[in-house]
Amino acid sequence: MSIVEGEAATESGAINFNEMMMSSERLDLSDEVSFFSPFSRPLVRQRIHDFYKNLTLSEISGSLGDLGTFIPLYVALCRQGLLYPTAALFFAGVSNVLTGFFWDLPMPVQPMKAIAAVALVEGLSQEQVTTAGIWMALFLFLLGFTNAIDLIHRVVPQSVVWGMQLGVGANLAIKGLVMVSQLTWFDAMDCIVLAIACALMCAIFLAESVETSANNHPVGVYMFLLGSILALVQLLSETNGAPSSALSQTGIVDWALRDVTWKDWKVGLLQGALPQLPLSTLNSVISVCCLADSLFPGRRSEEQSVLSRRHVCVSVGLMNLLVLFGAMPNCHGAGGLAGQYKFGARHGSSVVFLGSCKVLLAVLFGKYILIFLEHIPSAILGVMLVVSGQELASTGLQSLFAPLLSVGDPSSMGNALRSRMEITLITAIIIIGLKKTHVGALVGIVLDVVQRFRQTRLQSVVSASGSAPVYYDPVQTGNGGSN
Repeated sequence: MSIVEGEAATESGAINFNEMMMSSERLDLSDEVSFFSPFSRPLVRQRIHDFYKNLTLSEISGSLGDLGTFIPLYVALCRQGLLYPTAALFFAGVSNVLTGFFWDLPMPVQPMKAIAAVALVEGLSQEQVTTAGIWMALFLFLLGFTNAIDLIHRVVPQSVVWGMQLGVGANLAIKGLVMVSQLTWFDAMDCIVLAIACALMCAIFLAESVETSANNHPVGVYMFLLGSILALVQLLSETNGAPSSALSQTGIVDWALRDVTWKDWKVGLLQGALPQLPLSTLNSVISVCCLADSLFPGRRSEEQSVLSRRHVCVSVGLMNLLVLFGAMPNCHGAGGLAGQYKFGARHGSSVVFLGSCKVLLAVLFGKYILIFLEHIPSAILGVMLVVSGQELASTGLQSLFAPLLSVGDPSSMGNALRSRMEITLITAIIIIGLKKTHVGALVGIVLDVVQRFRQTRLQSVVSASGSAPVYYDPVQTGNGGSN
């Protein structure tokens, strides 16, 4: 299944701000200034025009492609009293609007998974979740403004990035299957039969869109409407729909440092931020930039990637500064981008629309929207996770095999593929088995170093004997490109 077919034609009318900023990006002193250039008055007017022009059913469908990740984590954290429900939803929407406006790409805004997992499993407090987000903002600002993120990018081989995409995609799909497997077959509206029906709908409509090269069917809209109807039916049939005490006394903006202690800062750093930092650096910055290059090749110039790693790093830092006012720790992510792309999103209009809806829901309904989101069937959310995971994993596999087409010596193609597959698959296997993205990436990097050392020694031996040179895959030497 090709994920980039027809992409250049689709993107021909879009504004490429990375190209407009290319000259300033080459100068370190002007990079910080160029970060704000999309908010100049002429470009603001053009962005607003493009928003209305590109806002189609396909874009709206794509905007819903990441809800399978967002809704379960948001609901779980709020139900345990670890978030300010209204403020978290409001600022997630604001982040959606600003990032969609800035890049004109369907950049996702997701809860930070490592912080969320630790908070839910180890029982962190609301204050400790807040301090973890602030620590993450400081770390990411440091990486972005010092350009250390580009150093990390050069150290991490492409094969490791592909393994991360494959492993994280598989984990998303597995999580969706687990959600569905915990349901009964027929006993309730939220059942396995509903999941099978949704999966068939996705398979038919998404496959038809690819085969005909037409605009994607708004499958995300279909599924969300179905989930909303079922949620309303279930709510009307219940008698106890009042929000829990953990949801009381929350506003659109809350000062989150009100009751923070030094212990909260320590726990937030050690148990929240440090486990999250490798995941955010690799998946929310490096992997998402590589994925954007694969999904939107028409927007990439010869020397510039679609997304600037520095800008993405600073963007995640800015989103996490909002935890001061009640937001939840957020990031971008390759899985969310793949999911939104799969369901039809191609422009920033999709996430601007999604963010506007989040803001309106937070302002109009506040904490009560959580009750509605909690009743959206897990069968539908699980299927959306499976589809999103499949898209991300298939992108990693496609990137793995694509360089074989450019290898000049056919006899060396097997060695090149084997070398890349070894690193990619081991990285993915560890991520899937241990559920730890940073551990898999670290093992992949170490394996790449070992392979380079082995190839260098073998090359020197062969050169000394006067034999033909040994083929070494150039893809392994880094991610290439510059930002």
